[in-house]
Amino acid sequence: MTKDDQGALSLFVGIARPPERSKRCDLYRKVLAAVIVHEATHLAGGSEAAAREAELQFFGALVAKGLVSREDGLRYLDLLRQRPRQNDD
Repeated sequence: MTKDDQGALSLFVGIARPPERSKRCDLYRKVLAAVIVHEATHLAGGSEAAAREAELQFFGALVAKGLVSREDGLRYLDLLRQRPRQNDD
């Protein structure tokens, strides 16, 4: 975490890429990025419902841009939508 000039905290997460890149490894990195978006929404004060929506929107955009295969992307989005609701939803 770092602070900007106004004292606001910023989160930066770097993920080292292994020398040989596989399709599966790339998918897992993008899933991790979606989880980070989810958690960052909480850090910004968002509810569980808001965090889930942010994660869905982020990952859906990756699929729409062709950065995740349609098959893998839709499978993951379906899993996200099937998660049990939390108390604050």
